[in-house]
Amino acid sequence: MIMWNSVYLIIKWKGKNNMRTLIIGTGVIGTIYGWALSESGVDITHLVRKGKKQEYLKGIDLDIYDTRGGNYPENVIQKYYPKLVEDVSEKDNYELIMIPTRHYQLIETIKELKNRKVSGIFLFFTNNWEGIDEIDNLVPRSKYLWGYASSVGGFINGKMILNISKDYRIGLIEGNTKSKYCSVINLFRKACFEPDEKKNMIHWLWLHHAIIAAQVGSILYFGNAAKSVESVENTTLMLNAVREAFMIVQKRGVNIDDYPSDTALYLHSSLGEVRSKLKYYFTETIWGKRSTEQSHLNTNPRDMKLIFWDVYSTGKKLGVPTPYLDKLQFKLKRESR
Repeated sequence: MIMWNSVYLIIKWKGKNNMRTLIIGTGVIGTIYGWALSESGVDITHLVRKGKKQEYLKGIDLDIYDTRGGNYPENVIQKYYPKLVEDVSEKDNYELIMIPTRHYQLIETIKELKNRKVSGIFLFFTNNWEGIDEIDNLVPRSKYLWGYASSVGGFINGKMILNISKDYRIGLIEGNTKSKYCSVINLFRKACFEPDEKKNMIHWLWLHHAIIAAQVGSILYFGNAAKSVESVENTTLMLNAVREAFMIVQKRGVNIDDYPSDTALYLHSSLGEVRSKLKYYFTETIWGKRSTEQSHLNTNPRDMKLIFWDVYSTGKKLGVPTPYLDKLQFKLKRESR
């Protein structure tokens, strides 16, 4: 993969830095970027299942903690009235199709869109653990890009609780169309989102999957995020589980040294530093407390367990010794997709 840090600075999309964009669904990630981009003047439409449009007539209640800075207020309570469609075809002429699905739903979503002959560049905003061979068989790399949200959220008591970050992750995969990649970055800049570009996007996604798996296993094992770092003993289990997850992705060919911002805390900090930093994040920061409150571990624990089993099962297949992950898995009930 190639990094392109300067080319996009001079590229403008039709002189207005705008792309007619379709977002699949109105889940947390789709709503975050749909709301933010539409607020900045981008033409955003959400595709929902047949019969679902009626459910959104009164809008979506948003409780937002926005860290983009500048002229954006930090705390926002607002309704989002998304533009919705229940069907699409090649005649709609969307230029960008953002697909923020669960990682195990991506293939079926691509097939459905292909059956409807939807045109435009696909922008995947989802995890990946299985690689991209099956995706490449469905869509040429010139027709898709891959990003990942830094913003997070959850749906609680009829309201979306959202944390919006200024950055998001994206990386140019060999075979991607550079001009489209640059256009997407410019589009997100319209809403003051800045790219955190990854040297190898798929390898970064695997690394992220591994870190989440170990953290999820620890949090479920101890009962909540704060308890996972409540004592030295608890933190030791969590930290070593993360390091075992690193060993699994290294066995798959990931050079974890390429991603110091993701790995430094777990590899180069003392046990006391890890415990102190994570405890402060979970219990003292606005972002951390809100993230814990609306975490998928609370709203959709099944999906989070699947991430654990993705990584744990791969470790077993590759013969990686994982005594700490072994301990965590005893408390996790394996769930099928």
